[in-house]
Amino acid sequence: MKDTLRSLAGNRLVWVVAIVVLGTGGWFFFIRNGGTGDIAFDTQPVSRGDVETAVTSSGPVSALVTVTVGSEVSGRLTQVLADFNAKVIKNQLLAVIDPSTFQSRVRSAEADLLVQQATVGSREVEVSTAQVLLDQAKRDNDRANSLVARGLVSQNDAEKAVNTLEQSTNSVKIAQANLNNARAQLVKARASLDQTRIDLNRTQIRSPVDGVVILRKVDVGQTVAATMQAPELFQIARDLSLIQIETKVDEADIGSIKENARATFTVDAYPNQVFEGRVAQVRINGTAVQNVVTYSVMVQADNPDHRLLPGMTANVRVITDERRNVLRVASAALRFRPPGVTGGLADVAGGNRQGGPGGFGGPPPGGGGQRFGGGPPGGPPGGPPGGLPGDTQQRPRRGAIVEMTPEVMDQLGLDAKQKEAVAAAVQSLRERAQAQAAAPSSNPLGGGGFMRFPGGGNNPQMMQQRIMNTLAGILTPEQMQKYNAMSEGRAVRPATIYVLNAKGQPEARTIRVGLADDITTEVVSGLNDGDMVIVRSRTAQR
Repeated sequence: MKDTLRSLAGNRLVWVVAIVVLGTGGWFFFIRNGGTGDIAFDTQPVSRGDVETAVTSSGPVSALVTVTVGSEVSGRLTQVLADFNAKVIKNQLLAVIDPSTFQSRVRSAEADLLVQQATVGSREVEVSTAQVLLDQAKRDNDRANSLVARGLVSQNDAEKAVNTLEQSTNSVKIAQANLNNARAQLVKARASLDQTRIDLNRTQIRSPVDGVVILRKVDVGQTVAATMQAPELFQIARDLSLIQIETKVDEADIGSIKENARATFTVDAYPNQVFEGRVAQVRINGTAVQNVVTYSVMVQADNPDHRLLPGMTANVRVITDERRNVLRVASAALRFRPPGVTGGLADVAGGNRQGGPGGFGGPPPGGGGQRFGGGPPGGPPGGPPGGLPGDTQQRPRRGAIVEMTPEVMDQLGLDAKQKEAVAAAVQSLRERAQAQAAAPSSNPLGGGGFMRFPGGGNNPQMMQQRIMNTLAGILTPEQMQKYNAMSEGRAVRPATIYVLNAKGQPEARTIRVGLADDITTEVVSGLNDGDMVIVRSRTAQR
């Protein structure tokens, strides 16, 4: 035994392992017991501001109109009169191709034209001569016919006169045909002269538009060859005070982008400046690359000081939806759950899950008023917002009922009579909802909640349809279309957040939220400006 202990004591490896084990145990004990065991909560206030959602992409900056200037004739450049960044006006001379070859062609065409003019004159004389002979033949034939009748000329002489007349007639026709051919050749010679003059004029390369030269591809002495296609000499940006950006948007996001939507973008040259633009066009022709379909979205922006240059890469945010000056809560508060709480809305509210529809608004906890679409969450007193049994996490839905506030009525353009009619309809629907909520329930689960099964006439879908039918009888078709567009952008849903009560413990509160971005979420109801909400919890240290 002593020999064994003496052997272990002399083994350094054993001592190293023992020290590591003891150190690890001490560190674990210190960390595990380093806190007080108390939980501290971090809070943030509810504030007012803007909430917006956007689709991000990137694309090159380009001029709204870029014109490529080429050459329609071949030859050697003798002059290049425009350089990069040169401002040019329409018809300004940019370059000159050696005109000597084309000048000689013009002189040759002019000579051909003179020859054809002389030929036409000769053919006109031939026609005139043939016509004189024809007239003489007619007179001889008439004289021969009269003499044959009196027996003074033989029949043979009369037949010769007829033959001479026919030959003279044919000679006139041939002379006239030769004249027409000469005239046609004269027209062709004139056209050839015009073409050579056009080619000579094309040796002078001129600007087709007003703009700025952004690209020059030729130099003096270079030969351009216009064979199958015109060679590119210059590129001219028509107007750099207005630029466009072509961005590629994934097919999953293209449905939320509309024309004239607001867009913001930055470029690396000015990282601290945000530029504003608008969606000018959403092109319907998609491009598929490795099974990924994208669509081109054209964003236009003003560039009065010409700071944005063609070719810059722009990082674009297309605003798909936005709310201005609304209550906002940190999105982290919606994700927070106190330790030990894993359920959703029904688990933390402690009430009946058969709540009313959040769109119209039922009696809030403890009574209180109701609002038409967007009011406090529906449901019996003490219950959560409306939902189906066991539905603890409702997803946003499209086409939510928009509250008919004075601001919304003004946006829809309602007149005083329409506003009164809407107010009366709202009051009528409120009274009907209250009466049906107080009536005996047809719900087999029991309770007098707002949610009822078909037959009770007061389920959320039926209530929403009732509201839409009422508005359709008051609003004009144009106003109703605008209201439906507003409804499409309002995805109102219930949510649960936590606040600290008087004892410093988290207390669940049911709210209704709308639009959300990466940082904040719009609060439709349930919170006030300045309320403190819990965003995270941590273990307090010693």
